[in-house]
Amino acid sequence: MFHLSVKGMTLYRLLSVAFLMLGLFLPAMQAFSSTPLTFYSLPTLSQGRVFVAQNLFPGDEGGIWIHDTDGKVVFFDGQTILPRRGSALPKNYQHLTYLQGAFWTFVDNELYRTYPGRESERVLVLTPGVTIKNIGTSSGYLWLTDDQFFYTYRIADGELQTFSLSKLYQLNQASQIIINDAVKIRTRWVLATNVGTYLSTDKQFTHITQSGKHTIKKLLFSAHRNHLLVGTHRGALLIDLDNPSKVLKRIGESSVSSMIETNDGYWVGTDSGLRIYSLSRDEISDFSEIKHTSYGLPDGKVYALAHDQYQGIWIATQQGVRYVSLFSQMLTRYFPNQSSDIPTNSAVKKIQYLNQSNRYFLINQDGLFLLDPNNKSQNRLIHKGGVNDIEQIGQVLWIASDDGVSYYPLSSDHRALLPPIPQTLRSHKTDFLAVDQHGILWGISTDCLWSYNPNNHRYIDYSQEWLAAQDSSLKLTWLHTSSRYGLLIGSEQGVYQFNNDKIIYYKDSASYGSTIQVV
Repeated sequence: MFHLSVKGMTLYRLLSVAFLMLGLFLPAMQAFSSTPLTFYSLPTLSQGRVFVAQNLFPGDEGGIWIHDTDGKVVFFDGQTILPRRGSALPKNYQHLTYLQGAFWTFVDNELYRTYPGRESERVLVLTPGVTIKNIGTSSGYLWLTDDQFFYTYRIADGELQTFSLSKLYQLNQASQIIINDAVKIRTRWVLATNVGTYLSTDKQFTHITQSGKHTIKKLLFSAHRNHLLVGTHRGALLIDLDNPSKVLKRIGESSVSSMIETNDGYWVGTDSGLRIYSLSRDEISDFSEIKHTSYGLPDGKVYALAHDQYQGIWIATQQGVRYVSLFSQMLTRYFPNQSSDIPTNSAVKKIQYLNQSNRYFLINQDGLFLLDPNNKSQNRLIHKGGVNDIEQIGQVLWIASDDGVSYYPLSSDHRALLPPIPQTLRSHKTDFLAVDQHGILWGISTDCLWSYNPNNHRYIDYSQEWLAAQDSSLKLTWLHTSSRYGLLIGSEQGVYQFNNDKIIYYKDSASYGSTIQVV
């Protein structure tokens, strides 16, 4: 790690060497991969409400603040957009930032702080006649700029520092100096402007000559990696400040609009889409070519990026805000395919592993399917129509439906050995099935609790015991067998146990309400 006081290698020299290398740096071949990420849109998209955000601010306790291109601010808590109409702030603001639970903005020469649901309060007044042009945050500081000065305001104690921009005008013929971004690196400030990059020195700024006079859009400093990411009109340039003689990577080739750091690397939003650089794989991923727009990322500009405390990334696009969990990289999503007989756009009720294989059973509104992820040609429909539950005993799959109990042979060798099914099971609606450690099938059909042994064809009806133990109008939610507790029955009023021909109600479970599942 470098230190500003170290003899012979100042931050200025580090950045100078880095930008010198940028002039010699040729775009490298980039490895574009189709990392299996799933992008989710806000639920309001299906209602025709699209939020085009210019800024995204993660909430301190979860959720995301969305600052749209009209200047309105709304909050998404994971389920609902609030407020339903208008803005969470008293006015619409084009220049806005968020720090320590509050929004910060400016009017002329005044700095304002606004907590959601409260009126704005004036925090700072600059010299009369000053007109603030931009605002941002870095390392617990607010930074402000007008045409002549750059200001830093430390939130913790209200310390204000002023830096003159006169040197920038002396070095350039531009009629106006525009500061697009600023980051604090140790005790110095680095500015991204329309005329290159500048480093603070004694209340003024020194031009990093090797950066040229090109427009720099964004800056990102990684303290723990000691990296500086420079967003230009031709991609983001990754600089290792410990070894600035070598540019690590150019990420993307178009104008940069936003950048964030993750555990594995950097995400860069550009005018032509999202680019992700993985440090562990030394690979750049391009998501502009994902065509499954329902769960992919729309083509075009990425306006803003933000990451939360749950390994999730928020992405602002022209077609609304998307959310992606980095955990989804461990999952594979199956998209609807016109060449497939599996209607994967139907609501899934249950997925169950087929014993001793890599295949799975899937129950949805259309029926029961057997899926083979490694050989999609083997996918097939087993039972058409509504299926409530399934259980596997050996090479036989037992199926519960509104029509009753049926089975499906998983091997042709077992077709001649299939046991008969009692008439009462074949003709009564069955909601739940379970198999105990002895291979006995348990089920609930209408108001009847029963067991059936496929080996000796013994069927036992426990209706009397079951009806005596509970209200006949009770709604059941699941059935589960346990070697320790016997048969467990979930309901909207708690859990029942059936063991040794006795039914016991766990009164303590009633306080939890309806039980959904047990493992």
